[in-house]
Amino acid sequence: MLKIIVTLGAIQVIAILAAMMRAKILAVLLGPSGVGVLSVVDQVFQLVSYVCAFSLPYASVKFLSRAHSQGHERFQGTYVGLLRLLLLLSMTGAILGLTVVIFAPALLGSPLADYRLYLIPAFIGIPAASLNSFFGGTLAAAARPRTSTVVSLIGALCLMVAAVVGVLVGGIAGLYWSNLFVIVLLALSLSFYLRRSLDLPIRAANGAIRQAFRDNPDVIGYSLILYVTSFASSGSLLMVRYALLRSFGEAQTGLLQSAISLAGALILVLSPINGMFLAPILNRDIPKAAKLSAALEFLTKLVPVVGALAAPLILFPQLVLIVLYSPAFVAVAPLVFLFVVAQVLSALDGVYQSLLIGFDDLKVYGAVTVLGFVVTGAGSWLLAPEYGIVGVGLSFLVGNLLTFGLLFFRLTTRHRMVASSRLNLSMAYLILTLVSAGFLVGPLDPWQPVVLLLKVILYGAFLASLVMLTSREELRRLLDQGRVLLATGASR
Repeated sequence: MLKIIVTLGAIQVIAILAAMMRAKILAVLLGPSGVGVLSVVDQVFQLVSYVCAFSLPYASVKFLSRAHSQGHERFQGTYVGLLRLLLLLSMTGAILGLTVVIFAPALLGSPLADYRLYLIPAFIGIPAASLNSFFGGTLAAAARPRTSTVVSLIGALCLMVAAVVGVLVGGIAGLYWSNLFVIVLLALSLSFYLRRSLDLPIRAANGAIRQAFRDNPDVIGYSLILYVTSFASSGSLLMVRYALLRSFGEAQTGLLQSAISLAGALILVLSPINGMFLAPILNRDIPKAAKLSAALEFLTKLVPVVGALAAPLILFPQLVLIVLYSPAFVAVAPLVFLFVVAQVLSALDGVYQSLLIGFDDLKVYGAVTVLGFVVTGAGSWLLAPEYGIVGVGLSFLVGNLLTFGLLFFRLTTRHRMVASSRLNLSMAYLILTLVSAGFLVGPLDPWQPVVLLLKVILYGAFLASLVMLTSREELRRLLDQGRVLLATGASR
């Protein structure tokens, strides 16, 4: 399992680097104000996409995974039925969104109405974006997580090129038109690939929408719960940005976006591993004990990986912001740790969320997840006008901590989850160490050689401590895999 996590993570890291390069280009070309505009428009696009697609791109993994374990005919029929439904919903939503933007922009309110030229190409791309997410989930459900991560890498590279071409040719509007071209091309390519490699055509005799509902009677309930949680997630993030935009302007919103994106890189690396590897396992027809065992083993491997990726963002925020954005974004460096720790909690509780979904404990999953997003959004709405980005960061941290705690309580009391003391200790140690480093070490000037050396030593010590928390059996596996890689390299 660790080898799979590392392999998928490595591919995803390359995709993240491409996404970060795209962010770097946009930061240099547009500055904090331009990045602030992009963050608001992107969040509106995401919210409308979630609303009109009824969460089918994400809910489909559960039903496609189950259908895949029941044979190819059931898998093919479920795929075609859900694909047709997704096309119908996403195209309807795109048309309604475009109608509002073009003919009734006043309904958007200020300042969103000022961004209508950017929203038009964004809304046209809603069906293609929804299909790309659905196709990625299909590959994961078909037990092809590596192919799914490679697809995400190709998409990230194409979007990076599109960003350069689009901004240079037509500014922010050009960026969204070039994005549209890329996501449509990807959707067409993935559709062709699935038809050739997995025998999944767009049309099939057993692929009626009604038949998909018959084979998966719980699809509406599950999609509805994901719909509510997705709406709460995207809505809270829009509230966060709108609250700051209204009180402090586009430049501060751009600084906030850099902090959120920097921390969000963890989720971009780790969530696909969860969704492409763990989630399909937990949604198969296997005993409950096997699901618990798989999730806890996955979480055990996840903790050191999360720590190794998160610590540099907290120890060297100034350097990372300059490398990935520009010196104009360094002002937010002392606050980056709040968002990073919040995302670490989100990465860990993502495993718990997958477990609840695998157990069909959907109402509690939905209620807890929505509550966390409401706390984040409402807290930011109340605190941002007075405390700015600090208030937003604290709201993120409190909302994600609440979600983590409630999910853990539900799994231990209702589903009899018993995690090892080593695992619980390692998670607590991870969070406390990252918070302490953010308060005490992160704000120190990295340009002083002594400070830089201190941070490097602390990072090395932190990695060593994570290794000490790893079981001897797991260390032995790592060493064996290392020997195999060295031997393979030597033989070449």
